[in-house]
Amino acid sequence: MSSLPPWLLRSLLPLGLAGHLAIWVGLFNRLHALNIPDETVRRLERFFVFPAAIGLLPVLIVATWQGPELSRTSQALFTAYGALSMAALATAAAVWCWRAWQRPSDEQPLASNHTLVRDWRAEQETLVAPGRMQYVARIPGNQILTPHVCHKRLILPTLPRELEGLTIAQLSDWHWTGKFTADFYGRLVEESNQWHPDVVVVTGDVVDKREYMLEACEVLSRLETRLGSYFILGNHDLRVRDEQGLRQSLEAAGLVDLGSRCLSLQWNQTPVFLAGDERPWFGPGPPVEDWPAGAFRILLAHSPDRFPWAHNQAFDLVLAGHTHGGQIRLPGIGPIVCPSAYGVRYASGVFRRGTTVMHVTRGLCGVHPLRFGCPPELSVLTLERG
Repeated sequence: MSSLPPWLLRSLLPLGLAGHLAIWVGLFNRLHALNIPDETVRRLERFFVFPAAIGLLPVLIVATWQGPELSRTSQALFTAYGALSMAALATAAAVWCWRAWQRPSDEQPLASNHTLVRDWRAEQETLVAPGRMQYVARIPGNQILTPHVCHKRLILPTLPRELEGLTIAQLSDWHWTGKFTADFYGRLVEESNQWHPDVVVVTGDVVDKREYMLEACEVLSRLETRLGSYFILGNHDLRVRDEQGLRQSLEAAGLVDLGSRCLSLQWNQTPVFLAGDERPWFGPGPPVEDWPAGAFRILLAHSPDRFPWAHNQAFDLVLAGHTHGGQIRLPGIGPIVCPSAYGVRYASGVFRRGTTVMHVTRGLCGVHPLRFGCPPELSVLTLERG
């Protein structure tokens, strides 16, 4: 690239910088899909990923303007990294186009999505913790206090007739960190109860800080359901450093632990096989070898990365969270940051592989209380035959 005319090299700079960011955002996304200690992930972010992503920007700009004046070694390094950045940008663009082309197929099971917008900004002082969070909640465009209640009708070709019309409330990624008050979470529980769901599922990342464990369980104990409430844990639940205590507290609150477990149930006099997959953070996976023949098969998975495995195991429905929808969605582009081995492929929405359907919710909260173009989501799913 350094052999190119200076004017052409400088005109390509915006593309090169975009490719540079594509490299490091892609690395960040995959880093959060690995089974490595949380502290290690945060150190890698703080001391490697973020410094490289931000620190190299001025270096690339200066190198572009000084091209011919650089040493041969510097020119070679600059040329190699520039080529890598351009390749990363081309790959990202190709993947984006493929996703757009694939979206109609993914969304075939989604018969309708009726969204109710809740605007709680006027009640900010009672829903958000005092101090800095009050200012964060007032940032223009920040949607943390405008949750969407999304009633989605899913067409499932393998759904037994007796389960037609079954409703599942999916509430994921609560992230009890003290940044929101118990009243905020209580309002979400009330929203779920108003739908009188048959089943409630909590798909991980319940509590980040141990001191909020009892508060979380007290609020979750108010969930109302006809056929039971079920939960799995996510990667942020590791931060509590008391896995068994958290599981026992949630069970005492009336929720059934599905972590690495399988249950054979009867819903509407129909066999249902319910399993929980918390990998790669908690393991092993659920023992699916001996499930009953003819049962409708549902998997709770914190990460949507479990989708290929669920498809290979012939699950009918997968319910996942973890990605928060990306939290920030750019107009016309969509999410950029997404903690998944597949990048933003499964950031949120409905996806299909054969007869396996997966729903990925945007979740309710997050460690970083910023959402732009990606409001929190409480999902109410009605299952229908097709």
